[in-house]
Amino acid sequence: MHSSNHIIKFADDTTVVALISKNDESAYREEVQQLTDWCRTNNLSLNVDKTKEMVVDFRRTRRDHSPLHIDGSTVEIVKSTKFLGVHLAEDLTWSLNISTITKKAQQRLYFLRRLRKAHAGDGYRNEHRYTDSLSQLGLGHDYRTATLSGGSQTQVW
Repeated sequence: MHSSNHIIKFADDTTVVALISKNDESAYREEVQQLTDWCRTNNLSLNVDKTKEMVVDFRRTRRDHSPLHIDGSTVEIVKSTKFLGVHLAEDLTWSLNISTITKKAQQRLYFLRRLRKAHAGDGYRNEHRYTDSLSQLGLGHDYRTATLSGGSQTQVW
């Protein structure tokens, strides 16, 4: 592995991060080719359709980047990607990640408000429906315990 390249593995995803200097992409492209060869040797298949390349370039004069080719297929160059749950954009600002999280929170809050309105004051039977709905939202058992302690209708929002 070249010193300017880093391989990050998580579960079944592998990410190659490379610093390209003096417009020399050879170490990066060689690293991707070695990874492709390793996968082939070890009977692992790369899904080129799911493989994406994101270029972060802060030079004043940007140039077009030629795409990668893996097993004869062209790898799509994207302006943003999701990496370990964080939305990254080619300009490395937090705008995309923040707007995505905000949108998800607004959707969940809307659902919780509707749920609260539908189940207000109905007692034990509807409390279970309420907590089951929280679980389906992915808010989990800890959230349910924190907001519904002792069977009372504690409201956090």
